[in-house]
Amino acid sequence: MEIGVYVVKKPIDRVNEAYSDVLGNAFGEKVRKRINWICSKVKGPNVLDVGCSQGIVSILLAREGKNVLGIDLLPEAIEYAKEELDKEAPPTKELVYFENANFITYPYGERKFDTIIFGEILEHLTDPKEFLIHAKNILSSNGRIIVTVPFGINDYFDHKGTYYLGDVLELADGDLKITEIKFFGKWIGAIFKKNPEEFVTLDSNLMREAEKAFEKIERKGIEQKLDQNRELATLKNLIKEKDVQIKELEELKANSVNQLTTEIDRLKEITENSTLEDRKRLESATNALIEEKKSKVILQQELIDTYKYEEKLIKSYKKLSKKYNALSKSKLGILAVKYWQFKKSLFRGK
Repeated sequence: MEIGVYVVKKPIDRVNEAYSDVLGNAFGEKVRKRINWICSKVKGPNVLDVGCSQGIVSILLAREGKNVLGIDLLPEAIEYAKEELDKEAPPTKELVYFENANFITYPYGERKFDTIIFGEILEHLTDPKEFLIHAKNILSSNGRIIVTVPFGINDYFDHKGTYYLGDVLELADGDLKITEIKFFGKWIGAIFKKNPEEFVTLDSNLMREAEKAFEKIERKGIEQKLDQNRELATLKNLIKEKDVQIKELEELKANSVNQLTTEIDRLKEITENSTLEDRKRLESATNALIEEKKSKVILQQELIDTYKYEEKLIKSYKKLSKKYNALSKSKLGILAVKYWQFKKSLFRGK
């Protein structure tokens, strides 16, 4: 017996297509906001784009005169990025180098980077701090690390961790500090620097920003849940109506079939001595019976399709409810309680 080996392969991130609205205008707007923020925070001429995917960030930076090394584990992603780069003007092509490589094992030599980008990378790692420490070692003295990760629950088979505000703040370690935090709906961004004069700490202002970002996510979840409830109610009413219609049609067809069967049997008895007119009547009755049976099959299929659609909606509703319940019991919910305790102690007596 031959045993098959199944490999779960990570699908290519379609960030270039999302940036260009190929995956929808609303999603494209969100992706552009995040990518444009990353590009606006890049400092210095030498950039390392880790997990560059289809290459959009690297190419955008090269258009602005940055020297960019883009690396990714997926050869398909690098191939796509190179094809996109071939469409650029010669000055841009000269500034970008894409390579299928591993960030940890890549031979950087003495090369240092002014900015290192981890765009939606850390959530795929079991030990994200190892990546940050390695990045710090190849960072120039005044360099920075730009990180973006999904904010809150974002179910994906290759995600190793969920990031809330506290999880991002905990990535700061030793002389590597966070100097800026940015919320993008379902994403959160952070800038890390070595030994900065000023850095981010958890205070009431930052907590308010996190609460506002989380409120938007919660509000969207509630709206989606209400929309699904309305759609389910409409669907259930439609199914009830169809059930009544089908029952009436089945009764009507049962009577029609009985009548047609009786007529056919009668006509068959006189077939041998039948006239042309009798044969036509027999043929017409037979065709009518066939059409009735076809109609019944079509209605049964419509009912089956309706039930399948209802089952799909119910599964989607349960999945959304699970996410919503998880969000309400998440670290950010617990963190919000701590925030109000912090606020109470901060303003006590004032």
